[in-house]
Amino acid sequence: MKIAVVRSNGNLERRIMRVLQNNNFNGEIIDKVTRLTVINYDYIIFSSEHTTPNLPKLIEQIVLEKKAIVLYISKTLSIGQFYSVMNDIYFGVISEIDLAVELKHSIEFSQRYIHTIKNLKHENKKLKDQIDLLKNTSKAKRILMSKGLSEEESHQFIQRKCMDLRLPRKRIVNLIIQNKIDI
Repeated sequence: MKIAVVRSNGNLERRIMRVLQNNNFNGEIIDKVTRLTVINYDYIIFSSEHTTPNLPKLIEQIVLEKKAIVLYISKTLSIGQFYSVMNDIYFGVISEIDLAVELKHSIEFSQRYIHTIKNLKHENKKLKDQIDLLKNTSKAKRILMSKGLSEEESHQFIQRKCMDLRLPRKRIVNLIIQNKIDI
């Protein structure tokens, strides 16, 4: 896990780096955020000491891309400029007063949540693929049945072609749908 601390006008980044090092997190200070920053780092930490023009817009873009988690260190809790991303799991606000405790917990909790989300997305993709295979198998069976085979014969035909051609069921079913396999 890589953490980027964006340099600000104050000395807060040194304090952030101390907290990261004390909690065995790998962080480094960077001068500005680029496209590569978002790709190469898991966390990007900004502070209220930044004078970056359009900082709320930049943070919003990073959060909406869902490639890196943005943590914003604020002296006050008036963060209305971030209303569009306030409830996003890829965005967190940390009070500068409680930095030592909140930073550690924010990183640990977000790691767990993001890991869970990635697992759920992977599982969702697998389930969608299974549903697509079932739909296409039914479609292929209907095509075979329209050519005179029964449902059982259509099922056996698909299984036999998978074994004979040593191709996965998904490929055989798609070939039947595309009318590229002779009966």
